[in-house]
Amino acid sequence: MRALVFAIFGIITVGGMIIFSSASSAMSDKPRGVSQLILRCDAPVDPALCNAVAEALRTAQPAPVNMGVAPAGAGDTVLALQVSTYTAHAISGRLSRETGGNGPAKGPRLDFDVMDRGLSPSLLAQFANDLVRASGALFSSN
Repeated sequence: MRALVFAIFGIITVGGMIIFSSASSAMSDKPRGVSQLILRCDAPVDPALCNAVAEALRTAQPAPVNMGVAPAGAGDTVLALQVSTYTAHAISGRLSRETGGNGPAKGPRLDFDVMDRGLSPSLLAQFANDLVRASGALFSSN
């Protein structure tokens, strides 16, 4: 039965606390007051993971999300996706704010492990949604 749980759910840890989450997680608490978010994903970040995080940001908040080298203007927030582990079965990473916004400059590190299969596009989306939800203070206005 335990293997079935791992096949359906990913395990995410935030500061040592284990969180089980499903891919159908709903986003809420949409921030206001950000002109645009710019997501920077430096190599060797998998483009599929970067795209999943960008899509999660678009779903989580109302500001336009641009990827890459878009020039930041007044009121824009630049976020960087920092990945410390990326294997066929695990991801560890965080978002950090490089410019704009208030509050913390680094979001929590999320660890996502799948024991019985490789990371699929739906699991990347699940990790991205959970990462964005855990990092909301980086792009919300105070």
